[in-house]
Amino acid sequence: MGEGAAAIPDGKDRRRQATVYALLAALLWSSYYLFILTLEGSVSFTALLAYPFLAGGVSYVIWAAARGEFPAFVHGFRTSGGWLRVGLFLSTQILVLQVTLSGGPVDSALLALVGDVILTPLVARAVVGEGRGLLQNPLFLLGMGLSAGGATLTILEGGSAQPIRGLSVLAAVVLPIVLAGFFVSGAGANRRQPISAVAGGAGLGAGLVSLLIAPALPGGWGGLLIAPIPLLLLVVGGVITFFVAPDLYFRAIRRSGLLLPALLMAAIPVFTLGFTVLVTHQLPSWLGLAGIPVAALGALLAVRGTQAPGPLAEAPLADL
Repeated sequence: MGEGAAAIPDGKDRRRQATVYALLAALLWSSYYLFILTLEGSVSFTALLAYPFLAGGVSYVIWAAARGEFPAFVHGFRTSGGWLRVGLFLSTQILVLQVTLSGGPVDSALLALVGDVILTPLVARAVVGEGRGLLQNPLFLLGMGLSAGGATLTILEGGSAQPIRGLSVLAAVVLPIVLAGFFVSGAGANRRQPISAVAGGAGLGAGLVSLLIAPALPGGWGGLLIAPIPLLLLVVGGVITFFVAPDLYFRAIRRSGLLLPALLMAAIPVFTLGFTVLVTHQLPSWLGLAGIPVAALGALLAVRGTQAPGPLAEAPLADL
């Protein structure tokens, strides 16, 4: 995955590469729901939460050591920003699991889309100053509206495996907010630190903290004792979704800025629907199904409405 400084592309190529990286990341992140659907009912909540984090985090430790980035990786645990990302990442996955297990993976993916397409640009504008002027762009606003409307349609009209009730309603409301906070925080740090320190540190830290708080989660510490095959699947899923996918996503950010990769995460619900049908052999209602392309179309319009991509990272980080 190495990239030499001499190979830094021009603006159009950067945007094209960012698109490919972001869509690959979306596909791999969607596979997370495939692992949940496959293992649901056979492993505990604590196992679903902790083992993928630890697998991705350990993979980043090895990657950082091989690339001489281990000091930066360790330094992340000495900063408040590093622990903020740990908390946001852990909170995001707890919410994702809660919504997925109660309402279904399509609902969870669409709520994540709301965080990516609507909240992430707004938070990025407020926190890192990227995307100023977008709120005066009619095409961008139309795209945001369609994404929100399509997601709402599917969630309310048949995307759910079952109705979202109780604490899951609160989880569904909070999930897009926490997700946007994590991505914006990570994108800001990604301009100054190696990807392994940003994404890997957050994943490993979240995995370790999830072990500490296991008694407060469904399954407890006893739920961490699972059979070898489910454990292997969780490890594979963790490497794919918490190591390879974040690496591709943050590489996309380095090439085009935060907005384009975030908006392209609209592909996640589409991929997730495919994985869900593959496992469950069930489709949402026609009305609920219609919301998915509407949400994806909205994200594409929002992409067209964005301004020129943000600057590349500083030269010392150009080959990360």
